[in-house]
Amino acid sequence: MPLKICVVEDNIIVADLLCSVLLHFGYSVTEPALSYNMALLIIEKENPDLLLLDIDLSGEKNGIDLAWKLKNELHLPFAFVTAQSDNATFLKAQETDPFAYLLKPVDQELLVNSIESGYQQFFKHSTYG
Repeated sequence: MPLKICVVEDNIIVADLLCSVLLHFGYSVTEPALSYNMALLIIEKENPDLLLLDIDLSGEKNGIDLAWKLKNELHLPFAFVTAQSDNATFLKAQETDPFAYLLKPVDQELLVNSIESGYQQFFKHSTYG
């Protein structure tokens, strides 16, 4: 059974593109989440295996806020797929322990390799799996 992935991205064009790439590589995808709150609803409804997060989201809370919730409460693996390349944002994001921090535009093979290795490592080193 393929991994089910939720893309959290407020730009619907980018979200749809990422979903298309994931489908092409055989993953199952949820509808894209355009905000923190929408992501929580989709997680509850669709039960994804992992999430790909943008940092800048519409609304008050961003992808880093969601990452903390995924890590501390929901215990789901996640990676950042973002345009944020500054060191301060990177360091702040790294504190949440993502399995990857990928910069847009992301290389498709790097994305797939990161998903596969990150998902396996999450459960290998986690007490949640």
